Amino acid sequence: MLKAFNVRLNDREMTLPEKIMEYMLISEKLKGTKVFVTVNMRSYITDEKIEQLFKSVLLHKINLICIENKEYSRLDTEKVIIIDEDMCVI
Repeated sequence: MLKAFNVRLNDREMTLPEKIMEYMLISEKLKGTKVFVTVNMRSYITDEKIEQLFKSVLLHKINLICIENKEYSRLDTEKVIIIDEDMCVI
């Protein structure tokens, strides 16, 4: 419905993590989205900013699954599961 009326958010002053968080909050409220999945997000956002994003996600009780192409340093706010090419959980 928003797309039909060409409704846009004024996000020019927002950082990428802020835009992601805003999208998740709006999508959850308007569409009832239960789980968000990102791919290689940590390639684009610094550890400091990703930590802030994860804290916001936890604060708002949003379910987020991050799929990454390599192993990054582990943050306090994340649970890491490694799945190898044989689909085995390490």
